[in-house]
Amino acid sequence: MASENGFSLIEVLVSLALLSFAALSGFILIDSLSRVHTRLDERFARLEALQIFLADFSRDVSSAENVVLLSGDGALTLGTGDCNGAIQYAVLSETLVREVAGCPESRFELRGIADARFLVISAGMQTSATWPPESDADLTARAVRLDLTFRGRTPGPSVHKLVDLPGRPAP
Repeated sequence: MASENGFSLIEVLVSLALLSFAALSGFILIDSLSRVHTRLDERFARLEALQIFLADFSRDVSSAENVVLLSGDGALTLGTGDCNGAIQYAVLSETLVREVAGCPESRFELRGIADARFLVISAGMQTSATWPPESDADLTARAVRLDLTFRGRTPGPSVHKLVDLPGRPAP
């Protein structure tokens, strides 16, 4: 009787199937980790852009000499001594734009915005969507509030920022 050496065809096929299953599982794991990493990078980039935007907004408001807020178009204009004195914030097609009249290189865009509201807070904590007010010209602006709603799930995530105007802290 002859002795048998090696593997049978069934054993080879079963081992190839097991090896294929392990390789496929590894590929699926690596692919899902890659997608998670990409989503985290995108989320980090959006968060970093938001932090830069809010820092610019805080610096602009805290150095503003005057404030003009038009309720119809939701645009905020700040008068400053920097770059010919006009910084404007406005929402244009889901993008909150910061434009500086005399410094086009200072333009900044924050994308993915569903809605942005600016409010001016006066003495006594009265809020106004239009500034200066036509009814009472003697009111003094104390602070500016920014309410951002991001595009996404309904309702989208939101951020609120309150910044005092220079020399006039909110009561």
